[in-house]
Amino acid sequence: PDRVVFVEDEDTHVGTCSTPKGLYDAMRAAPLVLKMVVPMEARLALLVEDYSGDAARNFSIDGCGWKERMVASITNLTKRLGGAATQEAINALEAGDMKKVARILITYYDKLYDKHVANANGTGSGKGTRAGTIITADIAHDCLSLNSEAVAEILVAHTENFFTAVAAEADRKTAGIGK
Repeated sequence: PDRVVFVEDEDTHVGTCSTPKGLYDAMRAAPLVLKMVVPMEARLALLVEDYSGDAARNFSIDGCGWKERMVASITNLTKRLGGAATQEAINALEAGDMKKVARILITYYDKLYDKHVANANGTGSGKGTRAGTIITADIAHDCLSLNSEAVAEILVAHTENFFTAVAAEADRKTAGIGK
């Protein structure tokens, strides 16, 4: 390709925000999908910071504070999480145990993401197989935090290897035509 663009593979909506249709269609048609496998402790640390760090806690929407938004978000997942897990997550939130909240929610989201990445239309209940190649990018299992430069190097290396292999295959096919 002329240019490689890295984007997080999201659904048609993220919370209350919609992914533009053209972007979503381009993501679903991508020739390469890198599925990052990151150690659980590093993922939990990142989620705790993203969802309960100062930036998250100091952001309000329509006068709703952080905790109210968190409880509402968790409550919205009751149908999928189940009543017991929802209540456990809310109790952990009230107790200030954000790592436990993250661990409960990540169990649900991991199953959903695995289905989303692999199927043709990108939904958790979708059917078919995605057109592009899915490559697992293993991030060091001994890291407790994510170093964005190191992760980027891993992703770029996987991307370069993929497109080098695609070009080599195209060259082999072209050479075979001339025989």
